[in-house]
Amino acid sequence: MKPLSAVFGSLQLISASALGHTPIVACYDRGDGTVLCEGGFSDGSSAAGVRMLVRDKGGRVLLEASLNEYSELIFDRPRGLFSVQFDAGEQHRVEISGDAGSVPGVAAPVAISMEGLTHRYGTRVIHDDLSFTVRTGRILGLLGKNGVGKTTLIKILMGFLAPNVGRCRVLGEPSHRLSPATKRRIGLVFEGHLAYDFLSIAETERFFAPWYPRWRRDLFYDLVDRLDLPRAHRVRHLSEGQRSQVVWQP
Repeated sequence: MKPLSAVFGSLQLISASALGHTPIVACYDRGDGTVLCEGGFSDGSSAAGVRMLVRDKGGRVLLEASLNEYSELIFDRPRGLFSVQFDAGEQHRVEISGDAGSVPGVAAPVAISMEGLTHRYGTRVIHDDLSFTVRTGRILGLLGKNGVGKTTLIKILMGFLAPNVGRCRVLGEPSHRLSPATKRRIGLVFEGHLAYDFLSIAETERFFAPWYPRWRRDLFYDLVDRLDLPRAHRVRHLSEGQRSQVVWQP
């Protein structure tokens, strides 16, 4: 199925309240003249019963319905351009445009492209001829038991490793040659909470800020206060959960 242009609730951490209950919506052209929309929330709660509005390009409501018990809605695809609104109340409204991905020949931009990737550690094959594409506005989860190559794939995507065979591009650039401008668009938190534990939270902020031209000091401290993190505490004295919150924010 071809994805429409999905406008997700921001996946950047905007506020503690938004983090807990962010709308997540996607719509697909099923190829049979119908559209499937799926909804949910970032905390895993169901979106069953949420109001959905389908409008034409002029804003006229073509359909008003609710997501079913599976948090889905299927409807006949309108002629011409249209939009779908997920309406779960104030601050929980998301609108999805049918402009990209729903019009023949037009698709949402590619965020990740992997073609024929093969990677080995010695004689051990980790990935063998792996190919996939992730378009902007999508969420991809890597599932698998320990040792199957999830972390290796992340390292390749981030440029820490170059694939033995094949190509991998992130935001249009080879993953092992990402420019500083592209790296600034990517957020990564590795397991293990890598941080300088001799620094306080305030010192951590002052250390990281110069590396990010668009750094928002006010946003950082708003999150610190909302998460009830003590600014003067050394990282070494924080709990594991608190450490992960400090590391995530930079």
